[in-house]
Amino acid sequence: MGLTNRDITFLNFDDTYDSQSRLLQDYRHQWINLNDIQHTNLFCEEQSLRHIQQRLHQYVNTGIHFIGSGNYHYVSYLLLSELQSPFTLILLDHHTDMLKETSLMTCGSWVADALAKLNHLQQVIIVGPDESAREQLDPRLRNRVSLYPNERITPERINAIMANIPSEHIYISLDKDVMDQTYAATNWDQGKMTMTGLLALLTSLVKNYNVSGFDVCGEWPILGGEVFHPKTQKAVRKNEETNRGILQALLKTSS
Repeated sequence: MGLTNRDITFLNFDDTYDSQSRLLQDYRHQWINLNDIQHTNLFCEEQSLRHIQQRLHQYVNTGIHFIGSGNYHYVSYLLLSELQSPFTLILLDHHTDMLKETSLMTCGSWVADALAKLNHLQQVIIVGPDESAREQLDPRLRNRVSLYPNERITPERINAIMANIPSEHIYISLDKDVMDQTYAATNWDQGKMTMTGLLALLTSLVKNYNVSGFDVCGEWPILGGEVFHPKTQKAVRKNEETNRGILQALLKTSS
């Protein structure tokens, strides 16, 4: 069990990783520039989505991917679409990302798109949304979605999550907005998951399943000259430290 592929790839939509120099220096990685593709922020037009997919195809499409801010979380859909074996999506997110499908791929609807269109996706397990998320689920999808609204991660909660995984292969997608503001700074409302709880869950999943891929988003967006603003610098350092901790845990558990 463990990560099927330990390669690390940074997707550069928004230049958020340029300021995380320690993260980039400490880990060998691939870098894919995507910031020249238009109409990708929050909503992605069909043509832009094809351009992103074509560029991803030039590289290894499994392994560990850093996506940028949560505005680009829909890229997970493209990464999932590469999987050729039955799998379960483990989504750690303060939002379900299951809004009603639209003609555009969005950061708020990509999970619903994946359930509707990806034949190998057996089940979605979402850890971290508000309790009210249950009422917002499309009734047609409820039998394929398990929700764990309370972000408090205990051994009992981890066992319950794993008991609901029907497949040998899993894909893990993490939006850091599920985490308490002590550990992450994002541009969305955030949950209360601790770093200790997150790493305990990730470690258990990697030890017990074949992890076909892992991605993480939830960086603090850096706009124009704000890169040197104290608030931005504090957010960057916080996110970088968390990213480094996540990578260390994933790679150590898979070694």
